[in-house]
Amino acid sequence: MTEYNLIMFRTEGRWSLYTLVCKIIEKYGVCSLYFSSWGLSEEPLRALHNLKEKGLLSDLYCLLDYRIKERQAKAFQLCEGISTKIGLMKSHEKVSVIETQNGQFITIVGSLNWTRNNKNEAGVIINSVEIGQSSKAFMQKMIDKND
Repeated sequence: MTEYNLIMFRTEGRWSLYTLVCKIIEKYGVCSLYFSSWGLSEEPLRALHNLKEKGLLSDLYCLLDYRIKERQAKAFQLCEGISTKIGLMKSHEKVSVIETQNGQFITIVGSLNWTRNNKNEAGVIINSVEIGQSSKAFMQKMIDKND
């Protein structure tokens, strides 16, 4: 096995996935973001829109559960307006990949949806080009199936 920088975290209900991702993007500068999620809400999408407005988020690719259009219609509509491309599939996975302009990949895997959440959630942050590229390739493949 290859070794990676890995950080495990628990939110204890004090913060949500989107706050972590926004902090990482603000630290690294212009990035692309790929994420898969079962749930979606407007507040995280507005935060991503703000990053786009600031020029910090160049591309946004989303892989969402196919029922999202009915379950969270307003959030999905907002997502359509700010995303580079969206794919729908039967899915419950929650993976986020941040690709920096200098080729670094930060992958976040955990129980967190792209919603504002006050529940305890857990996950890992993985600093690995190999894992980031693999996760990105899978998401792109699934998103492109929607064409």
